Amino acid sequence: MLTLVMGTFLFGVWLYKRTKITLLQPLLISMVIIIPFLKVTGIEYQTFYQQTRLLNFMLGPSVVALGFVLYEQMEHIRGNVVSIHFSVVH
Repeated sequence: MLTLVMGTFLFGVWLYKRTKITLLQPLLISMVIIIPFLKVTGIEYQTFYQQTRLLNFMLGPSVVALGFVLYEQMEHIRGNVVSIHFSVVH
């Protein structure tokens, strides 16, 4: 299952880079492939979750790390949002 998840995501990355079509985001492509695959093969979500729990575990710290980086850049982000807002209004 880890191979399926990683493979579909990498396929999505390749497809997005090749086409630059916004709707072809890797996460969306992965969901569109994996969900029907699980339905057609009859694999239950419990089984899928158990077999991909390592990936789920690794996502937790990565989300926290991303949040920390965004928090550190908050002043810069606010400055850009304010300048964009004023340029649109005027």
